[in-house]
Amino acid sequence: MGMFSWDCNGCGFSLRECRGCSVDNWMSKGVCLTPDGSRVIGHYNAYGQLGEYNLVDQIGKFAIYHHACWEVAGRPEYDRPSHHSRDQGFCHAMHGQPLPKPTGPEWFVQAKMWQAVDRVLNAYAQLLCDIDHDREEGYWKSLSPERQLACCNEFEAARNARKERDHAAWEMYLRAADGDLEPPKKEPDPTHYKFDGINFDYMWLGHFVSMAKRDR
Repeated sequence: MGMFSWDCNGCGFSLRECRGCSVDNWMSKGVCLTPDGSRVIGHYNAYGQLGEYNLVDQIGKFAIYHHACWEVAGRPEYDRPSHHSRDQGFCHAMHGQPLPKPTGPEWFVQAKMWQAVDRVLNAYAQLLCDIDHDREEGYWKSLSPERQLACCNEFEAARNARKERDHAAWEMYLRAADGDLEPPKKEPDPTHYKFDGINFDYMWLGHFVSMAKRDR
């Protein structure tokens, strides 16, 4: 199971364990409130554990706040259940900068503004991704089934050859007596791959090759 989390009932950002996305990692310290008045405070581990408390056992029955948001909001009691985070609690800074620790109620207005901007940027990124997908899919579908198969074989052969070169480089490095040698660097994947005169995006072509392989 991958990472998962819940959104803070105060600011709307997820409870997340990452020192790079919030100053002093304040977004990892949370408060869990339940309808019966119980309260748990601890650090979230990104997999359902808040301190010693297993949130998974109580899904839909608690409110989550960042501890800092809870303090700024006046230490409220349980009001409503928290929602699962769409970002799954993954570490990402807002516009490349760690989020500052809340110091007053104005934080909640600022957080909503940042989230609105973030939604627009995410929608734009998704639009660009969809455009890229449609373009590359058009290239792929322009090939006949026979040429698609040939492309798959050629693509996989080139990828395997790169892996073999990397493996050989490491074998040579491990056998070398000279301890001053630098470890070999992995041969990077190309950005594009040309086949039948079509300049495919390498990552997208890898996706279509994988899909074709699965459907064989």
